[in-house]
Amino acid sequence: MACLAAANAVMAISQTNVASIYLHVSIDFHQSVYGLGLLTSVYFLGYGLFEIPGGILAAKVGPKALVISGGLLTSAALFACAIAPDFASLEVFRALAGVGYGLLFAPTLVLIIRGLGSGSVGIGSALATISFSLGGFAGVYGWSLLSDELGWRGSLLLESAITLLAISTVAILVPGEGYDPGFGVGVTQLRRALMDRRLLAVALSIFGGAATANLTGSFLVYYLEVSLGVQPDLAGLIGAVTYLTPALTGIAAGRLYDRGVSANSLLVAAAISVTAGTAVVAYPSVYAAIIGSAVAGLALGAGGTAAFSAARNLSISPEYESLNVSFVDGVSLAGLFVSPLYFAAIAANTSYSLAWIVGSTAAVLSAVPLLFIRLERRPTVAA
Repeated sequence: MACLAAANAVMAISQTNVASIYLHVSIDFHQSVYGLGLLTSVYFLGYGLFEIPGGILAAKVGPKALVISGGLLTSAALFACAIAPDFASLEVFRALAGVGYGLLFAPTLVLIIRGLGSGSVGIGSALATISFSLGGFAGVYGWSLLSDELGWRGSLLLESAITLLAISTVAILVPGEGYDPGFGVGVTQLRRALMDRRLLAVALSIFGGAATANLTGSFLVYYLEVSLGVQPDLAGLIGAVTYLTPALTGIAAGRLYDRGVSANSLLVAAAISVTAGTAVVAYPSVYAAIIGSAVAGLALGAGGTAAFSAARNLSISPEYESLNVSFVDGVSLAGLFVSPLYFAAIAANTSYSLAWIVGSTAAVLSAVPLLFIRLERRPTVAA
């Protein structure tokens, strides 16, 4: 399980480190905050569009094969990003990196949970959340330093090499999983699997939570550098706190879930917390940014663990576990895609303070259905 968690952490770097190279990219390609927001969004567009197809494909070829394929695609896309001749090319290659992670994430989570056993769904989800968070911390803080030392292109070349090494380790050390070449998902089965109102409530909640949490993860470093005059190394450290603090709540939330605490309670508490943390950043102070980054990260750890645990436990058969997780994560990526666009538009046309406040509301609004729908546990049974 350690090499899968490590691979997930390395892949998380590809999602998060763009926040730390924004300034360098904006200078080289003469981009405003809106262009940088688009660069973030295209990654999540590629990620989201291929995650559900990837969940279906995992049942056909096996989750390990999909993890390896997604990792290799990401490594190649990162190399292409590093040598991109213009901003349009960089956007295309960035989207391909997102496709790679879209194929890889859900099968990685499923393999981790299966390796730990059926009684450790929460802990398995927590391990995936924490490994992502540690990778996110390395991506934001580590690449804020590396981009200064190596340039943003050199830092992406290094990332490509690390990704290739991590995926090669998975290929060698992780046992192969069973697969069914004849497995198919018809319209009726797909509707039954994904149109469960409980699963939809989880997906909607994670949509808003991800949209809100993404703002500190994607824009806080740039905001501190441009608006508050903070040096890149300190700004990167503050922004990275969002990805470090989930390690404190991920395991706690996983244990609580495995001991019977409802996903409803965990998700609503996470939504309120991430809303409060993001709104705090509207006050133009470095201390407010530190508090907001920390609180948003704490909420991310609890919310992500609860959402993926609930999604897996609502699957109608083992073959649908990757599909359920892919669906919930794919919906969250829609939030990650849209939030940089409206945040950047508000910040460019009004102020960052208003953008932080407006952006903070998505999480708490999307959690409202959880107050009326009970997420009963439904153990996975054989098809």
